[in-house]
Parts: sequence; structure tokens; C-alpha cells
Amino acid sequence: MRGRWLSRGIDPRLASMLLALVIIWIGLQVLTDGIFLSPRNLYNLSMQASAVAIMSCGMVFVIVARQIDLSVGSLLAFTGVLTAYAQVHWLEAYPESGWIWSILVGVGVGAVVGLFQGWWVAYRSIPAFVVTAAPRTSSPRGRPSLRSTRPISGWAAARMDRSASPRAGCFACSPASG
Repeated sequence: MRGRWLSRGIDPRLASMLLALVIIWIGLQVLTDGIFLSPRNLYNLSMQASAVAIMSCGMVFVIVARQIDLSVGSLLAFTGVLTAYAQVHWLEAYPESGWIWSILVGVGVGAVVGLFQGWWVAYRSIPAFVVTAAPRTSSPRGRPSLRSTRPISGWAAARMDRSASPRAGCFACSPASG
């Protein structure tokens, strides 16, 4: 049976994975009453998957070099939080260009950490597994002193305060929900 599929140029493993994906999509479409395959939901899913896709492309280079990078997720989380923090607290006086500078802060810090880790791997011949294990334990996720449940912006506070305007810093609120 496998030979018949291969003679037509169809890989049976790929075909079975695509069939499973279609079955899952149909199941989710039925369970969500038609919301799953809506354009808005597909857009949200693609936006959420884009960060993982970009990290995966970078990880291909690490794997091809026969190394393992353990700090990818924690570094993404750290630079993401740093970018948001920079935009809200450091660059709030620049509403027109603050978002650009905050992105540059996040990319710059990520590049500095990457260069530092790369230097240890390339010039000191320390395995990437060892070098990238350290940032995992020094990130906010690994250190309770840096971890908190406070929001970076005032959105949650404005949403919890019933006397505040329903639109005060909360893009998810509607006028009727206030």
C-alpha cells in the first residue's frame, strides 16, 4: 500500500499527518460552533504561532551545529517583558516613537545576550548546553525575587476599578461592561 502512495508522489506519513490535522480542525469547528475557522481566530492563531515559528527557525541553526540551546524560551520571555517595560515606564514620554525604541531595547538586549553566549561557545569551546543553562536560572522565571504578578501597565487596575472609565487603558472592555 505504501508503494502505491509513493508511486503517485505522495508521502503516506505526510498525508496521514494532514488528515489528522483536518480531523482536528473539523472537530474544533464543531465544538466551538463555527468560531474556530473564522478569519479572526485564524489571524489570532497565526499571530500567536509566529513567535514560535521565528524561534524554531533560529533553533534549526543551533541543531545543525549539533548544539542545544536551553535559553530560547526564557530569553524570549525576558526580552518581551523588557520591551513592554521600556515602552510603558521608560519611554512613555515619547508616544510617537517610543514603541520603536522599546523594540530596539528588546532586540539589543537579546543580541547582547546572544553574543555573550556565542562567545563562550565559539571561543572558549564550552558546549552550548552548559552556556545556555545559566540564563534559564537567572531569568525572572527562575528567580522569585524578580517574579511578580503585577501588570506592567495600568490596564488591570483600570479594569478592576469600577469607577474608572470602561475604556481607560483597556482595549478589551466595551462601553456596556463598565
